[in-house]
Amino acid sequence: MRIAVAIDAANGAARAVRTALEEARAHGEAAIDVIYVYRASEPLAAFPSYPQKGRDQVDPKVAEQRATEALEAWLDGLDVDFGGIEVRRIVTGASNPARALVERSGDYDLLCLGARRTGAFRDLRPTVVSEQVVRNAQCSVLISRGRDA
Repeated sequence: MRIAVAIDAANGAARAVRTALEEARAHGEAAIDVIYVYRASEPLAAFPSYPQKGRDQVDPKVAEQRATEALEAWLDGLDVDFGGIEVRRIVTGASNPARALVERSGDYDLLCLGARRTGAFRDLRPTVVSEQVVRNAQCSVLISRGRDA
């Protein structure tokens, strides 16, 4: 069984990592993939300027390096005992995180997501990303909820 967990550094993501670890242990898995989809930057100008001006330049390598460092720092700061479970880190840039997760979902048997809703309407519907993933994923999706969800 291949297990992945999609994270975004919110409280729900930490719960999703814990849930993915529980599932991995329950199924005798030795590894999970932690997927961080960062939003690929795009120029915001209505009309692109010449690249030498620098305002519209986006260096994809720098963006990916920053996302990788952010994922490493987030996982290092997480109060989770990974035990013997290997954690593979996957960083990918996309303008639509839900679509990126759905495209990757075919590689897994289970994709864990954390609930992110807060406020008075938190139980009415899932977030846009989780809803799109649940509706379109090619594998089972587990949404991890908790009291602070």
